[in-house]
Amino acid sequence: MPILNQMNKQGDKMNNLEMAQQYIAEGFSVLAVKSNNKEPLYDSELQPNGGKSATNDYEIAEKLFKKYPDANIGIATGKISGINVIDLDDKSAVANLKEVGLEIPKTRYVKTPRGYHFYIEYDENLSQTAGLVDKVDIRADGGYVLAPPSIVNGKEYTSSKEVSIVKWSEITEFQHNKVKQKRSQNFIESINGNKQPTWVSDALRGVGEGQRNDMASRLAGYFRSKNISKDIAITLMEQYRSKCEPPMEVVELMQVIDSIYSGRYQTFENYENQEIETPIVEVSIANRRVFRYPGQGIVINCTSITKRGDSLSCQIEIEDEGTPITAPRRINMLSSSSVDSLRKELTSIDAERNWKSILSNTFILIHKSLETSSVGHDMRTYKPEITQDGWSAKPYVKENQSNLIMGAGGTGKSTIAIATLLSKASGKNLLPNLYIREPSAVMFCDWEASEQEFYSIMYGLLRGAGLTEKDLLHPVIYRRFDAPLVNHLEEIQRDISKHNIELICIDSVVASGNEDTNSPESARTYHQAVRSLGVSSLGITHITKSGSDTHAYGSVFFTNLSRNIWSAEKDDDQDGNTSIIGMYHRKGNNTGGVHKPIGYEVTFVNDDEDNTVSISYDFGDLNKSSNLSAKQTNPEKILYQLKTRPMNREELSEETDIPLPTLRVTLQRLEARNKIRNSGGQYYINENDI
Repeated sequence: MPILNQMNKQGDKMNNLEMAQQYIAEGFSVLAVKSNNKEPLYDSELQPNGGKSATNDYEIAEKLFKKYPDANIGIATGKISGINVIDLDDKSAVANLKEVGLEIPKTRYVKTPRGYHFYIEYDENLSQTAGLVDKVDIRADGGYVLAPPSIVNGKEYTSSKEVSIVKWSEITEFQHNKVKQKRSQNFIESINGNKQPTWVSDALRGVGEGQRNDMASRLAGYFRSKNISKDIAITLMEQYRSKCEPPMEVVELMQVIDSIYSGRYQTFENYENQEIETPIVEVSIANRRVFRYPGQGIVINCTSITKRGDSLSCQIEIEDEGTPITAPRRINMLSSSSVDSLRKELTSIDAERNWKSILSNTFILIHKSLETSSVGHDMRTYKPEITQDGWSAKPYVKENQSNLIMGAGGTGKSTIAIATLLSKASGKNLLPNLYIREPSAVMFCDWEASEQEFYSIMYGLLRGAGLTEKDLLHPVIYRRFDAPLVNHLEEIQRDISKHNIELICIDSVVASGNEDTNSPESARTYHQAVRSLGVSSLGITHITKSGSDTHAYGSVFFTNLSRNIWSAEKDDDQDGNTSIIGMYHRKGNNTGGVHKPIGYEVTFVNDDEDNTVSISYDFGDLNKSSNLSAKQTNPEKILYQLKTRPMNREELSEETDIPLPTLRVTLQRLEARNKIRNSGGQYYINENDI
């Protein structure tokens, strides 16, 4: 491979476009990264999938870097560019490599602001690896690295003078194994330090024929529960394999390890009962848990989990190799007589298994999971990962929080929610004054309407904004449900994982429940369910029966447990195809205070030719509607009028219908808060409130 030349024909340093084209000439695929940043750019035409839109097309690269001349350059790693990259965080990482006997041969490298990127030829056996050793990662398929002359925090990435790119095989298997051995040794030392149950140490010495597969499953499940990486588990269990009598076949061992480490499931530590393997927790959401004991071939499905007083009950069903061996039944997990009755029944079916340990272990895990809310953090040093200002779609969706839009029927709350979703999926604002942090896939979960109705609204909103389905950068997933939300969490989670969904909408909160809406438990169930999905949520709900738009329908806990709540109200004086909608901020935990009311003018235009409707939003004057104007506070009315022009007291009183004595007091308060200023009897709004 030729030496990278950073000078053009005139002898001047290449700009980012010229460098990007140089990289393509070398066989690399490139992408544009935000200026002074490591985050990929999103461009609906040229880079629609962000970091997954790397290209080796000269024309696309030229358009991209002409449009974003200050963008950093990313090089995709893996097969697409024919390279893997060994990423060293800082200079100390070099010593960490040497400590385990691994020295990288001379190869092309890049000096990063703090460390190094070593380029090696693509090897299909290498995958994205964090922590090969301390401060050393591998970038492979699906990854990317910044390339010279990218700049982050004012510091530039620079190239080495090395010519060739070596093969991974030149880093000898012996050296590579030493890395794994070192990491394994650290883990083994923890075993010897009594941080591990005795059975693990005993099992690693090998077992006899007839026990090998079961014990291998048990060991692999235990290592996975301890967040031990798969490659370390393989190294540890090679010792186990060789010491079994007779030794276990390598292929057979790998099949066991692969089965345990495959899939998306969480594992828990066996808290009290070390007589049985730690189960794989395949489902842990709201009021459902599914436990799999691989070595036993047993699956325990616990649904409708309820905790009241001294009772912890669930509907339990037990399977053996996929076949139910007990009829579903309700059981109190804290009742020794109830548990013992189930144990005796199971023992009569299969006396070989330790049912006492299996049941005890399962119920302990359920109890622990319900009692544990989160990991404890020292808040003096805790730094949560909050992106920018913590908004997914400002001001309606606080990131990774439970958000609500409420209103009476026909106020347009669902349409506004769908417009927010489409803005998130397209990166284009379908609503005035809406801020989208970053485009992403979205999902609409519907209990009230139909796919046809949703599509009609979606099509109308896109058309009203001058967009089409092609402008949606990310998937918009629609699902219609009939059963309660908690029954559908698995399939929703699968969609979230499959499409990288970051925002879901629930329509409606009330219809998605299965309990008395007025009970606190129904509100807790809803909020636990949406939190378990790990994404931002926007729930659509109704207002109270009394017509109050300050609290959501049902239990007060629906309101109390939500972090960000808006209410929608429509004007009573609808004129033809145009109306005014007022959005009022009712609650804003950690949102920077209560937002000012937002007025939308929404227009519906019917197209008789194709029987479609166009829906468009613009800023709306709340004062044009008698009922919406009346909902504004006096300060809001004054500030709203002063946005149009300066006024004196008499003019303000006439425009706002605020009596002069009340007006004088309100003006004094606004002046004291530095919202307005008085000059010669004329009142002006300050710039920060325009």
